[in-house]
Amino acid sequence: MGRALVRSLIQDNVPVVLLVRKRKRLKTIFQDESNFFTNTLSAKVVLGDLGHLDNLIPHLDSIQGVIHLAATLTAHNQAAFLDTNFRGTQRLHKRLFSHNKALRWIQVSSLAANGPVPFTSEGLDPRFDQNMPISHYGQSKLLADSYLKDVHPSDQLAIVRPGIVFGDEDQAWLPFLKLINKGIEPKWRGAVMPYFSMIDVNHLVHVLRKLMGTPLNQIETLYPAFEKPMHWDQMFNVWKTSLELHSGVKHSTIKLPITPILLKGLGSIFSLLGIVPGLSRTLSASGDKFYEMAAHHWAKDGYSQMADLGLSMPKSGEKHWQACIQSWQNKGWV
Repeated sequence: MGRALVRSLIQDNVPVVLLVRKRKRLKTIFQDESNFFTNTLSAKVVLGDLGHLDNLIPHLDSIQGVIHLAATLTAHNQAAFLDTNFRGTQRLHKRLFSHNKALRWIQVSSLAANGPVPFTSEGLDPRFDQNMPISHYGQSKLLADSYLKDVHPSDQLAIVRPGIVFGDEDQAWLPFLKLINKGIEPKWRGAVMPYFSMIDVNHLVHVLRKLMGTPLNQIETLYPAFEKPMHWDQMFNVWKTSLELHSGVKHSTIKLPITPILLKGLGSIFSLLGIVPGLSRTLSASGDKFYEMAAHHWAKDGYSQMADLGLSMPKSGEKHWQACIQSWQNKGWV
């Protein structure tokens, strides 16, 4: 998400102060790191992170607004989530807001901060509207959002809670798609098929940039998403179709039942055995997050909110999801 936003801003010559942890990470934003430093006059690069902000001091006068994207999606324990997503947000806000009380702050949170919506026999219960996240990730994001609502002027603050964000450079879904490549299809096991709010990264970038120049008096929490959510099987059927078109061979799979409890259990086992630490953390964190990211009435609310802001948003994200998958194929990732 950060790469797409920075590229968009710099392409339009918007002045940017870019906080990055390591200089080499700039290579993921631009093909040629050296050209970035010598030719990109609209960007000022600051090396640091949410625990090391001193390098921002020379740039404080030039910072009029913040789009806060930094977060950890996976961690070993709750303390690690809290240190980055909650306390890291606090540290950054205190440093910048103490210098500029008129600072505009766009907080990129997550639908996980809302918590899960209970399943009913007819699907997801649309009456449930409470912030009760069950994952450590969702809890840490909710704490950061609540802190900002308490201390930041409401007319200069927007909390943005997208659902599943995907893009041609995002690799979060690749483990599942690679399973299908090997003939194993993740199959949701449960009485009710979950639907997911989705938005591609370029549309989300458009939303974030719009918020930087829009009066925020009527905006508190925004839920950017395509109006029509995608269910689990639909997401993977698009992948199987794309795979068959790419290879010209009919693809058959063995169904592998997937539940949040199973994902968490696999993550715990892998962690104890020391198998692929990154994958074990991802699996452990994904279990509860799948419940929290299931689509519900916020998706349609978000679509209406986008229209109120004058933003054109496709009703369905299936074509964008398909294009993303094709890009991954072209890169040889899957």
